[in-house]
Amino acid sequence: NVTIATYNNEVLLAGQVPESWQKNKAEEIAKRVSNGSEIHNLIAIGSPSSTLTRMSDAWITSKIKTKFLASSEIDITQIKVLTENGTVYLMGRVPPESAQAAIDIARTTDGVESVVKVFTYIHTDKA
Repeated sequence: NVTIATYNNEVLLAGQVPESWQKNKAEEIAKRVSNGSEIHNLIAIGSPSSTLTRMSDAWITSKIKTKFLASSEIDITQIKVLTENGTVYLMGRVPPESAQAAIDIARTTDGVESVVKVFTYIHTDKA
């Protein structure tokens, strides 16, 4: 069970594989097809998550995206949300304040066990 997400020339690999060589092979393939993108290989070694867990993960992602839409601090087009086995991965190119707001929302969403940030921070001059 491997999920691949891409954003702004970065690739996130998440999910589960039974053997460490499979994790390494997934990264090798991603590097080969990604044309120099930065690869974040966060695949866990273990049994694949169940269908029920994947359904729960999809529900968590939907709840977080809905909360992002309601927030005046977050531009939802700048953040990708992926949930795997209760872990929420946030990736995007955002100002630090938006990143923190997104992290706070994700952490306080029911069902979330942990939050992993894969952000590139941008700084804007406020004149």
